[in-house]
Amino acid sequence: MAVIQPEVAGAGRGSITVTWANVTESDTCAPWDRDLGGVVYTDKNIHGYGTFGTGGQWAVQGRNASAANYQTLNEPDGTAISGKTAEGLFQILENPLETRPAVTAGTGVSLTFVMVGRGIIQKS
Repeated sequence: MAVIQPEVAGAGRGSITVTWANVTESDTCAPWDRDLGGVVYTDKNIHGYGTFGTGGQWAVQGRNASAANYQTLNEPDGTAISGKTAEGLFQILENPLETRPAVTAGTGVSLTFVMVGRGIIQKS
């Protein structure tokens, strides 16, 4: 069981990409902290794709305190981003301090997640 660290890269024009690669059903994704570097990215979307194996499912989770349990995040219409069984690209409604994808079911799963953040707010 590995902890997959997010790889963060600038994408230009006030945006970043955050990637968790080759996530299996036995891995945990380390969260991305929205306040890194004194910048907040308020507009985010996430794309999950790869090999779903048998019964593979994924979700997007967040929390506002390191001692709190992760909660499922939602699309702007209130639909939970969970139980996803195929490739998909979803806008994220909430803006928690920590965000991470999770493989929640399946065997033989190997997924990559790419989150794009835009709309920076400089923290003072």
